[in-house]
Order: sequence, then C-alpha cells, then structure tokens
Amino acid sequence: MTIGRIPSVEGGIQPTIVDAKGDLIVATAADTVSRLAVGSANQVLTVDSSTSTGLKWATPASGGLVYITSQTFTSASAVNVNNCFTSSYRNYRILFEYTGSANTAVRLRMRASGTDATGSDYFYQFLDASNTTLTAERFSSQAQGQISGISSTVVTFGSFDFYRPQIASPTGWYASGAYMASSSSLIRYDYAGGHNLSTSYDGFSIYPATGTFDGVVRVYAYANS
Repeated sequence: MTIGRIPSVEGGIQPTIVDAKGDLIVATAADTVSRLAVGSANQVLTVDSSTSTGLKWATPASGGLVYITSQTFTSASAVNVNNCFTSSYRNYRILFEYTGSANTAVRLRMRASGTDATGSDYFYQFLDASNTTLTAERFSSQAQGQISGISSTVVTFGSFDFYRPQIASPTGWYASGAYMASSSSLIRYDYAGGHNLSTSYDGFSIYPATGTFDGVVRVYAYANS
C-alpha cells in the first residue's frame, strides 16, 4: 500500500485531492467532489454559480468606515491629530468623548504639516437644545471653529464629519452630540461649519476654550465606494 494513501473504499475521499494548506473539498455535482485551491491573504469565500465549484475566493467589497487613528488624552489643553487625512479618502468621521475642567466650548482648527491654521477664516452656526431652552447663533470670520460644548461633571459625547479636508478647497464639517449641563439638564447640540480657504489639510486640533479636558478621539475614513 502506498504510504500516505488510504485504501480505496466506496464513497471515500482520498487525501491526495488537496495540495496545499487551506485547500477546500467542495461539491461540483451530486455525489461529486473537487478541490477548491486556497485563496490569497484577506480574501473571503464567495458564492459564484459561474464557477465549476459554485464558489470562489474574492477580495471583500469596500464600504463603511475605515479606522485611521485615535488619541487618548488627560489634562490636555489641546489635542493635535496629525497626518490623518490623505488622498486615499475624501470624507472622514471623528468620534469623541470627553470631560473638561470647566463648562465651556470645544473649538476646532485645521492643521497642515503640524501647524494650526489660525487665520480668521472659520464660519460656523450652532443649535443648543436643553430641556427648557433653545439657543441658536451664527459666527463668521473667526480664528477657530467650534464643535461642541463640554461639561466638567459628565461626559460629552458625539461625532463630526469632515468633508474633503485633504483637497485644496474650502473644508466643511458637521457635528452633533449631547452632554449633561447639570444633574437635571441635558444639552443636545448641532454645529455646522467651514474653513473658507482653498488649502489641503492633513490633520486637525480640538481644544477647550478654557481649562483642560480628558477623553478620547477616534478618526475613521468613509470608504470611497
């Protein structure tokens, strides 16, 4: 008997049908099997009736969010996120959660090559809604934008989207979230803004208007397709 070969039995499958690590034995018809060769790294098994086995290895379709980077910070007067925007993606989502040393606003600036853009080219409008009042205000020609308020007692949480920050054209953002202003007052906010310079940016900074803050910020890219 040949070494490595089992005796033939009716209905048995010989181990010699497979040739490499990851090969699969699949049906091609009733009572008929064949070898499906292993795919490439990170491919997934996909049904495809046009192939002889009805299956194939394929690269997953792109979609959803792509993780880029994150930063955790403590007692920070500013958080600078550098080199997170590239030509690989057009739009980005930033998730954040933080508490501050004071009840104040959290501001935003665009960054290029590790430097904040500090000219009076920021425009934004906000809507804050508590359980008793509604506040809306519009700002133009500011030296910074704004994305949220912040509480000294409870976590502020939310997200904002950047629209084409890496393209040499005006950059827009939209932020939404909530925080507790006190034990009985919930503040929900929405901010829309833009930086009116045709500049390509590779990062951003966020910082409290006064004091410091603790928290985490995470950057994701929207897949292009």
